[in-house]
Amino acid sequence: MRQKVKYPLKFGTDGIRGKADEFPFTDDALIRLGWAIAQWIKKTCSSDVVKILLGTDTRGSCQRIKQSLIAGLMTRQIQLVDAGVIPTPAVYQLIQEQAF
Repeated sequence: MRQKVKYPLKFGTDGIRGKADEFPFTDDALIRLGWAIAQWIKKTCSSDVVKILLGTDTRGSCQRIKQSLIAGLMTRQIQLVDAGVIPTPAVYQLIQEQAF
């Protein structure tokens, strides 16, 4: 029998969706998400140097969200590249060109 998820994540076309101060955008949940992403990347990536590109939009909550996510990501040796405020298509383009 499948167990019901207490707080299911809602994914949109470009990421997780929700309200800034509600799950999954609480500091605790973001730190745990960052940790989980870091664990997964280190487990599945064959490269010794793992880089993650972070980009935000202009909403006031972005800096808090980004800092909480970074706190979780930094639990593993991952190189973070902060693109600052950047449109989603530009993040995609930088990743495709490996230009970060």
